[in-house]
Amino acid sequence: MDLWQSMVLGVIQGLTEFLPVSSSGHLVLVEHLLGVDPPGVTFEVILHLGTLLAVTFYFRRRLFDILRDLVRGREAPPAESGRRYVLALVLATIPAALIGVLFKDHIEAAFSSPKAAAGFLIFTGLFLICTLLMRDKGRLLTPWRAVVVGMAQAAALLPGVSRSGSTISAAILLGIAPAKAAEFSFILSIPAVAGAAMLSLSEAALNGLSAATLGMYAVGGLVALVVGYASLSFLFGMIRKGRFWWFGAYCVCIGVAWLIFLP
Repeated sequence: MDLWQSMVLGVIQGLTEFLPVSSSGHLVLVEHLLGVDPPGVTFEVILHLGTLLAVTFYFRRRLFDILRDLVRGREAPPAESGRRYVLALVLATIPAALIGVLFKDHIEAAFSSPKAAAGFLIFTGLFLICTLLMRDKGRLLTPWRAVVVGMAQAAALLPGVSRSGSTISAAILLGIAPAKAAEFSFILSIPAVAGAAMLSLSEAALNGLSAATLGMYAVGGLVALVVGYASLSFLFGMIRKGRFWWFGAYCVCIGVAWLIFLP
């Protein structure tokens, strides 16, 4: 992999990490299309770190409010309190953390199969389209609903299953308002991605990546940060217009096309 390929993959990561079309699935497919040997989990984690910075900056005010509530101990209104929100984040993080540790080798092996990624991409698309069946009921983010969203996030450890798509769709199908579902999904990504990054980068340090390789990876991460922030703004615009399901149609079309044309 060279510098321009790193930048292309950074653009793909930034576009697809927040748009519900599976960044992992697109990375696997684009790597196959470009003839790039998979650079390993480390590069993909650095790309995710770029989008992690993007989502942290995008939701900086909401994160500040949550932190302020925790420090002040504010409890009103209870449904929006920082303590309750953090509890929901913790509960929703547990499923992916457990599955990621227990099935780490199997998950990494799945990233070497473009056809598997294409198949899971179709699954993602159908799940997104299902949100058309549910109207906004204004339900609260209760602990058990947070666990269900967390299980959807765990499924997104597989290539082709969109993390944002599965978690937002799960929350919408539970009756949570689309905008609130998207906000929770992206804030939920912060501990999930940060935890995975620390684990993978510690392993990379033991393997001893060269400075040149790390620099090339960093360029891809920077591109992912900039493009990712723009993608977040675009997605919330689509959600406000009631067009979230459009991404599902895209996933199905891309997945079917790849299954047909992949060698």
